[in-house]
Amino acid sequence: MKKSVMFVLFPCVLALFAACSGAPAAQNAAAPAAQPAPAPAIQRDKVTIDYRGASLGGQIPEWVLWASEGDPDNLLAGLSRVQGKKTILVQNSGQDLDLLQTWVNLQALSDASSMIKTTVSTEAGSALEGNKNTAGNKSAVEQFITAFSETEISGLGRELDFWVKERSVSTNEENYTYYVVFGITEENLNFLIETALGKVQAETEEEQEILDDIKDRMSQLRFRAQGN
Repeated sequence: MKKSVMFVLFPCVLALFAACSGAPAAQNAAAPAAQPAPAPAIQRDKVTIDYRGASLGGQIPEWVLWASEGDPDNLLAGLSRVQGKKTILVQNSGQDLDLLQTWVNLQALSDASSMIKTTVSTEAGSALEGNKNTAGNKSAVEQFITAFSETEISGLGRELDFWVKERSVSTNEENYTYYVVFGITEENLNFLIETALGKVQAETEEEQEILDDIKDRMSQLRFRAQGN
């Protein structure tokens, strides 16, 4: 704002000086081009008011900031702590921190296991795109999904967890959010997938091809964040 005021006054001072010295004032001086209004800043509705370790001078870990955005760039998978593992991020929110801690201890693992099964099933179903959606292929994919849904997800371990308390600017409501990261080694997940694939009997070469396609898709699998 200060810069704009100086820009407007400067030609006025010149004109006044010219008038006082008898020099004719410039006619039809071009008006300064209007400056576009700056884009409004995006206001985040929530502000952080507490978090685990705040009273001891701790800081919010960077991975929590990724988790709060759903980890869209899959940055969690790059953490040294989970290197060589598939990461599964689950979260839950509420006003009672003790209840959330109970969820972490008793339910979060089950939620992470369900997330793995849901993601694997969805990715397997996507193998039926286009002209691959034949009766035989559909049957093979459904058999795999059923077999994997009945698989116990073993080897899934909690790697990281953290809670943050926030206040809504618009409603003044306060809530805790608990973020939990689980990890499973790629070898272990591949074993579970291959075991389920082994329970499917491919009766044609085409059906075997779609099972091979599922296996290839699983090697690129990513688990997106899930919240309650």
